[in-house]
Amino acid sequence: MNEIYLIRHGEVEEKYHRVFAGRTDIGLSENGKKQAAVTAEFLRNQSIIKVYGSTMKRVRQTIEPFEKLAPIKPVFLDELVELDFGEWTGLSFEDVEQRYGVDAHKWLEQIEAGAIPGAETVERLMRRVEPALSRILIEDVPGNIAIFCHGGIIRVILSIMLEIPLVKLGKISIGYCSVNKFCVNEEGVSLRLLNYLPWKNGTLGIV
Repeated sequence: MNEIYLIRHGEVEEKYHRVFAGRTDIGLSENGKKQAAVTAEFLRNQSIIKVYGSTMKRVRQTIEPFEKLAPIKPVFLDELVELDFGEWTGLSFEDVEQRYGVDAHKWLEQIEAGAIPGAETVERLMRRVEPALSRILIEDVPGNIAIFCHGGIIRVILSIMLEIPLVKLGKISIGYCSVNKFCVNEEGVSLRLLNYLPWKNGTLGIV
């Protein structure tokens, strides 16, 4: 059986809160670094044998505390970078609502409809993420795997693994440094953990 842990990066710099950062290569806030440290302590007890991550700065900084605790060299993949928000990149939720007259909280619906100028479509997202995920699962069976990436990409992976339309996952919260887990075995895929926040809920025990 595989246990796959999907970890979102920690809280980003304050000026990027409620902003569609997308491909902007920003770092973590001081609070985000603390979240990453606590999350690393939680993950060290999960028998992880391989770590993958997005190449973006905020993800690399989230992985760093775990690297210090576990002798595992991460594999960084461009396929795991955050989705491209096109013209929305760098805009706040309020900016989007004023300029485009849409509910920014329903951004996945806009992605699904191809309504964000210059943004990645669902088809393009699947075309880059799905092959990378397949390689990860094939290469490392059996064993527990950690994938550090972004809220958008975690939703894409959940959509693929659970066979749920991506647009339906807009109602799912994926918090900073959240841990999400699904298991894969001969019987299929099962979701075991969703939006668990070790830095908020405590780190003891194995979930």
